[in-house]
Amino acid sequence: MGYSNDLRVRVIQVVEGGAAARAAARQFVIGDSTAVRWAKRWRETGSFEAKSNKGPEPVAVEEA
Repeated sequence: MGYSNDLRVRVIQVVEGGAAARAAARQFVIGDSTAVRWAKRWRETGSFEAKSNKGPEPVAVEEA
C-alpha cells in the first residue's frame, strides 16, 4: 500500500516552507529517501502524485 496524496502534499509543504526533506520525513514518520524522492519529483515535474506502476503498453504484432 502506498502513501496518501494528502501526506505527500503535507511533506512538500513543509519542504517548500524551508525545511530539509529529511527533517520533514522525521516529522511525518516516513523514510528519509521517500521524502527526498518526493521533493525531487516536485521540483522537477511539479507533481506530488505517485508514479504509475503499470508496465509499458504492449506492441501490436502484425502477421504477414
